[in-house]
Amino acid sequence: MHHFFESNRSHGNVVFNFYGRAINDLSAFAASYHEAGKTLVSKMESAAGYRDYEGYPILFLYRHALELYLKAIVCRGAQLLGLISDEKPNTEKLLTSHKLTRLLPTIEAIFRALEWEWGF
Repeated sequence: MHHFFESNRSHGNVVFNFYGRAINDLSAFAASYHEAGKTLVSKMESAAGYRDYEGYPILFLYRHALELYLKAIVCRGAQLLGLISDEKPNTEKLLTSHKLTRLLPTIEAIFRALEWEWGF
């Protein structure tokens, strides 16, 4: 077994899909990608120099964090809407695409139903 998956290590271990449904962990996943991106930015900022392509992983991590944060809003917002109204967005295909613009109408509907400001 690879040391990454051993649980007897003193500094901790990694548990994937802790709650049994990954969709319930989207905001935690997003925060992890965001933190990883910030770590790489910090490393790049402290370097004497860097190549353009060294920024690609940072861009990917930030973009993926944004996607997961938006999907978390849709997922939790759909649950909330189901409690306060008859409207409940369909989240069955939430994890089948990476297109961000597809998420915006649902997020806008959630904000509108909750009477939150929508400034996008």
